[in-house]
Parts: sequence; C-alpha cells; structure tokens
Amino acid sequence: MIGRLVCVALGAYTAVLGVLVHRQRADVGGWALPWGLLVVLTLVWLVALSAAHLAELGPAWAGGTWALVVLLLQLGRDVLVGSDAVGWTFMLASLVIFVVITWRSAHRRSGSTS
Repeated sequence: MIGRLVCVALGAYTAVLGVLVHRQRADVGGWALPWGLLVVLTLVWLVALSAAHLAELGPAWAGGTWALVVLLLQLGRDVLVGSDAVGWTFMLASLVIFVVITWRSAHRRSGSTS
C-alpha cells in the first residue's frame, strides 16, 4: 500500500515537472537542443524503474497518475502541452516508457525464462 502511494506521488511529481520543463531549449551552434524534453524523458524512465521496485505494477500506478495529472493540467484556459512535435513526443514517449517498464517488470516477475 505504501509503495503504491509513493508510486502515485512520483507520477504526479513527474507530470507537473514535465509539463513545466519539456519545452525548454538551448541554442547550440545554430541548433535548438531540446534539453527540457531530454531531462523529462530521463526522469520518466528513472521514475518508472523506481516504481517497478517499489510496488507490483508500480509503473502502471505512476504512469496512470502521470496521465491523469497531465490531463487535469490541460483543463485550464492555457494549453501547457502544445499540439506540435515536442508536445506529442512528451506525451507519447512518456506513456510508452511507462508501458514498456510495466510490461518488463510484470514479465520478469511472472517466472518466465525468456
């Protein structure tokens, strides 16, 4: 129970931080380096891996909370996650990371040898 609550808190924290940071860029030699998106996706990956060790189906708890918080943040007048390549990459890549880590952790615990 405590593990699930920690996973939910981690998912919410990652969502809020991700919405705030994913658009940050740095101009390096004429290229716009999306460092915010890279940081957020790395954080999502680390949270999903941590959640896998905290609770059974922990990444699913964290990912579900992440999706709920991102959607709730979009209910206001301002659109925080735009409908462009960066916004879609933030949304879809984060969800894919949570799904893959959930599948891997459940598959690993099922006793499968493959």
